[in-house]
Amino acid sequence: MLYSPTEIALVGLIMTFGSTVQGAVGFASGMIGVPLLVVSGFSLPEAATVNLVATSLQNVIGAWKLREHLETRELVLPVATRWLAVPAGVYLSVAVGTYLDPAESRQLIGVILLAIVLSIWGLHVAPRERLSIFWQVLAFLTSGLMLGFASIGGPPMVLYVN
Repeated sequence: MLYSPTEIALVGLIMTFGSTVQGAVGFASGMIGVPLLVVSGFSLPEAATVNLVATSLQNVIGAWKLREHLETRELVLPVATRWLAVPAGVYLSVAVGTYLDPAESRQLIGVILLAIVLSIWGLHVAPRERLSIFWQVLAFLTSGLMLGFASIGGPPMVLYVN
């Protein structure tokens, strides 16, 4: 599908804004970019793909710059768990695009964002040095599912880290 120059400029503007926020706080490009792209008329799979491509480079560069602080053995389970769940999220995204009209897709994204914001705001869990494997797997499975669904995979990891 070819996009008009106006659509390309709109994507560039939205993703620049979302990436700037992500660069400042470490996440949130998907929470900002995907809903704005969907409201602007792009389908959920298109918006999620644009965000995934835009943020992947940013994430790879960040990980590369912090590589001396990363322990490979601590990364294997979270990364593998997250990427195993992405195809299920993509399947859900395609299903939503097939069975819901664009207005209902926007409402679904709104509900997801509201749940994320309320969770971050409302959950006051005491910080711990380590969490059990159960919480790690749950956080990264949820993150992968949301990454595949709407390219909003950061919030479950933020909840896990905090």
